[in-house]
Amino acid sequence: MKRTLTRTAPLVSAAGLMLAAATARGGLLLYEGFDYAPGVDALVGQSGGQGWDGSAWGEGGSATGGDREAGVVAASSLVFSDFAATGHVAKVRNNHNSNNTAGPTTGNWIAHRQLPDLGLAAGQDLFISFLYRQNQPRSVANFGTVTVVRNSDTATGGGSNTGFQFEPIDQFGSNNPDEVGFGYDASRITSASAVLNNETDYLFIGKFENVGGAGDQVGTMWVLSEADWDAVKGGGVTEAELNANNRAVLTETVTGVGFNAGDYLQLLAGTQFGDPNESLFDEYKVFTELNDIFLTEVPEPASLLLIAGGSLLWLGRPRRD
Repeated sequence: MKRTLTRTAPLVSAAGLMLAAATARGGLLLYEGFDYAPGVDALVGQSGGQGWDGSAWGEGGSATGGDREAGVVAASSLVFSDFAATGHVAKVRNNHNSNNTAGPTTGNWIAHRQLPDLGLAAGQDLFISFLYRQNQPRSVANFGTVTVVRNSDTATGGGSNTGFQFEPIDQFGSNNPDEVGFGYDASRITSASAVLNNETDYLFIGKFENVGGAGDQVGTMWVLSEADWDAVKGGGVTEAELNANNRAVLTETVTGVGFNAGDYLQLLAGTQFGDPNESLFDEYKVFTELNDIFLTEVPEPASLLLIAGGSLLWLGRPRRD
C-alpha cells in the first residue's frame, strides 16, 4: 500500500497562519476580578488576575492627611444584572481634608498597576470595560474625580496623565454626582452632565481605534445602566446597540496613543472641602473584540500553541491510499 502526502502544502500554510495567530495575544488580554481577601489597603501588593505578567498593585498620590486607602470590599461583586463577575471589589477612598485644620485643599489617592506587553499589532482596536459604583454622599460645593487611565508618566501622580482616561465622576456643585468625562492627558475633554446616581452600579465600556498606528486614534466611551445592559446583551453586543442604549456616549480623537508595557492602570479618587470620595471598581477587562466582554478567562499562550501545534501535526499526517 502506497503512502503519500497529498495537498498538504496549502494545509500546512494554513496551519502556520493559525500558529502565528495563536502566538499573538488576542481575545481577552487582561482580567482583574479583585479576588483578594477584604480589608483596608488590602489591594496593595496583590498580583492576581490574569495576563498581568507578575505586576502588583501599589498606591500613592498627593493626599497627605485624612482617611485614604486602596482596599478590597467583602461584597462578592458589584451586582449588575447577570453580568458575569468573580472575586470581590476594589475600593479607592480619599477624605484628604478630614484632618486638615488649615482649610480645604485638593488631594487625590491612587491605586495603580503596571501594564504588561499586550502584544498588540500596530493599528489594532482595543476595548476596556469595568463596573463602577460611586458611594460619595451628595453635598454642595463638593468636587471629586475618579480616573481609569493609561498613564506613561507616573504611577502615583494625578495631574500628568498622557493617555485616554475615563472619569466615571467629575462633579462640582449641588447636583452631585454630576458629570462623567472622557478625554486625553490631564484634562477632561468631553463630558456629559447628570449621568450617575449614588450607590448605583454602572458598566463603562471604552473602544480605542488604531492603537499604536499612524494618524488619528478615536476613543469612544459608553456608560450603561443595568437596563441598558439588559437591552444589548442578548445574542452578542454591537456598537449600534451601545449607541442606542446608554446613559452617555462620549468620543474623542487624538494622535500618538499606544497601550505599552510600563504604562499604568490607575484607579483615582480626588476630593476637597472635607467630603469623602469612595469609589468601587470591579471586573476590569482589556480585550480585542467587543463580545469578549462576556469572558472572565484569559487564554494561556501555551494552550494556544498546543492547539495550533496539534493542528500542524494533524494536517501533516500522510494519507493511506
